[in-house]
Amino acid sequence: MFVRDFLYHPVSGKTNNLILFVIALVPAFLLFPFPASVFANGIDPPLAWVFNFLISGNLQLGRHIIFPHGPLAFIMYPLPFGPNFWIAVAIHLIARVFMAYSLLKLATRKPLGYLVFALFAIFILLAINDILLTLVQIIVLAYLNFFERRNVWWLIPALILTPLALYIKAFVGIISLIVTLTFVGIMIYRMVIGIESWYRLLLFLIVPFVLLAGWLGMYGDLNGIMGYMPGMTYLAADNSAAVSVYPDNNWWITGLALFSGMLLICINLKNKALIRFTILAGPAFFAIWKYGMAREDYLHTSMLFVFILFIILVYNILAGKLNILNSVISIIIVAMFYVTLQQSYYFEPFHIKANGLKTLTASALNYRYFACTCTKFSDSATERNKLDNSIIKLIGTKTTDIYPWDYTYIAANNLNWQPRPVLQSYASYTQDLDQLNALHFGSDNAPDFLIWELRKITHDIHGGTLESIDGRYLLNDEPEALMSLLCNYEPVSIQRGIFPALVYEKRKTPISYHSEVIQQSKAGWNSWTDVPETENGILKASVDIQRNLIGELKSFFYKDEAAYIYYLLENGDIRMYRIVPKNASYGLWINPLIINPENGMSGSSVSKIMFRCSNPDMMKNEISISWNHVTFKRSNVSKEKLTDNSNPVCTFFGISVDSTSAELLLSENNLEKSSLYWTIPDETKISSAGRNRSLQLMPGDYSVSFEYPVDSLAEMSNLVKLIVRTGVWAKAGSGARAVYVISVEKDGKSLLWKAVDINNFIHDERNMNFVINYALIDKKLLQQSGLILKVYAWNTGKKLIELDDFSVRIEKQ
Repeated sequence: MFVRDFLYHPVSGKTNNLILFVIALVPAFLLFPFPASVFANGIDPPLAWVFNFLISGNLQLGRHIIFPHGPLAFIMYPLPFGPNFWIAVAIHLIARVFMAYSLLKLATRKPLGYLVFALFAIFILLAINDILLTLVQIIVLAYLNFFERRNVWWLIPALILTPLALYIKAFVGIISLIVTLTFVGIMIYRMVIGIESWYRLLLFLIVPFVLLAGWLGMYGDLNGIMGYMPGMTYLAADNSAAVSVYPDNNWWITGLALFSGMLLICINLKNKALIRFTILAGPAFFAIWKYGMAREDYLHTSMLFVFILFIILVYNILAGKLNILNSVISIIIVAMFYVTLQQSYYFEPFHIKANGLKTLTASALNYRYFACTCTKFSDSATERNKLDNSIIKLIGTKTTDIYPWDYTYIAANNLNWQPRPVLQSYASYTQDLDQLNALHFGSDNAPDFLIWELRKITHDIHGGTLESIDGRYLLNDEPEALMSLLCNYEPVSIQRGIFPALVYEKRKTPISYHSEVIQQSKAGWNSWTDVPETENGILKASVDIQRNLIGELKSFFYKDEAAYIYYLLENGDIRMYRIVPKNASYGLWINPLIINPENGMSGSSVSKIMFRCSNPDMMKNEISISWNHVTFKRSNVSKEKLTDNSNPVCTFFGISVDSTSAELLLSENNLEKSSLYWTIPDETKISSAGRNRSLQLMPGDYSVSFEYPVDSLAEMSNLVKLIVRTGVWAKAGSGARAVYVISVEKDGKSLLWKAVDINNFIHDERNMNFVINYALIDKKLLQQSGLILKVYAWNTGKKLIELDDFSVRIEKQ
């Protein structure tokens, strides 16, 4: 009797479960999204290979990996590696069928129209769902069905999926855990008021049991799980300062959507089922809001939109009766959030395909051909990462890792992979994560060789090869891990060609470093700060950047401001990179500022730095800087510092400290006097503030133009490649549109035309912002005579833009 009461509280209105299950099969299979089943080079695409490789008998290699993807991440993008593909496909189909069945079940004790509406909702959701959101929706629906039917069997799938989700991806794991913890809170409240029995809390022991059993089943013991869970916490913590992007949002639209959501809740306060659902889904919605609006590109924001759509559809099913006002408000919410989705970067409409089952059937009937085709495509996509035979022979069967992120080098060259804890440099959001990699590279488990990819898929606005994601400088991503690499590895080879890579081998005798604070200083936003002079070694800056109270609130409810560092070089050029405040607090790289190590040239030293952010009003005005001078010495041999000639910073990147300047021409125009090679500005469009003059660029207008005959360059006959670097300071309001152009022309026709959007550089609308463009002129183009190099800005929008201090620099490469 106890067991019966514990497992099932009898209710009326039983449903024919078999019919519902058969109905659920139709949309689940018809709209099955056939997985891509291939991998390529880049940042995210190689992860398909990584996690399929690990699950295919190599899980022990990944035991200590702390990354946003977990050991079961192969489910997200299965490859034809043994049974991986079919296991993942089976999980996808089961999840989709169960999600459809759960939503149908929720609508069964209502008028028939609700069952039809539920089926309509299922078709919509399964057409645009991915496996991650499907799992979250199953958990929410399982808890809702428990409340509707009082049958504790509904709790079992939710309590099993919650811990398993933590092994797929941090995002879905944390969201699932939030839903489950919210459900536990509701249950405790219901127990306090006498609706539930206290012994049902024992069911929640399933979560830690499955969590431990899953780890034990994968790895054979529990070693490493105590590092995995805190690591997932680090990754799930607020890291919007590290990964946020900032498209132009229409806050009237988004605000109307949020207001409409609150209004929908308020007019249904008497409906207990809806209030319970609001409490259950509310914290998860907030977490997904943060996830989608921080990294506001289509991939992340679409997950927010789909979850909102799910909430609205379920909300109307739970309402229990048709309400025109509810329907109208629901439509407004969905429409307004779709408009917000359209503002995200790389937006594309949802593509609904109904051929997944057909493709799956064809692949199953001819699996060998399918697997072979996928393998050939992946091999072709990663062909660029094939290493020279001499490098492959050098490495042999010794262990190897890749830096910063493209693991298709391992797959393309069949190397013996030894992974580090945080797989990709950009994901070391905190010092704790950084230290994991730093300790690894200095340990016995460190790889024998390291391949450092230079020509990555990311784009450096300066034409450099040491860029990270989102305009960050790679040497600032994980400062402590980088120092560990400098001390424990030395260069032994280089892959030349279009896609260069540096090859390092573990030192037999590591070197060590000493960091000394040589100066303390204060800085403010938008002002230059002098850089201390040092000899040899590295100059780093520990920068304390803090939000004020308003900034803290904005960070909690929305996201952080984007922070940037500007480097002013001794030659007057400027470099600009985005920074992660948590990493900046313990060491931004200042000197030597290395941009293109494959050229073997050190470039100019940094003389000043400046900090900018998207909204200084959200930040404390004072920035504290500790200047750290890092020097190196031989470990266990001598306390003497290494000489300049053996400075590991230079030798590590293959840089000559005696490299000569590459500059062939520098031309500047501050609009205060006529400048050689520049056209005369229209005085009616010049604005004066004291001695300073700036150009008011009206809609449709072109700025002053730099025009230079390339044939007049010195050393023209010996040049192989030129790089043109140009910059201008610009001030523009929201919605301004303009481009900054480099053009190489002959006889009035443009043979090379490269433009950047000025609005992408406007971080602070109230102040001038530095806009950068560069272009490479190759030998083939240089062989033509009569070339004219032009640089100018063009206002393509409908708002005024203010410009000042143009500069053009021509360098040889």
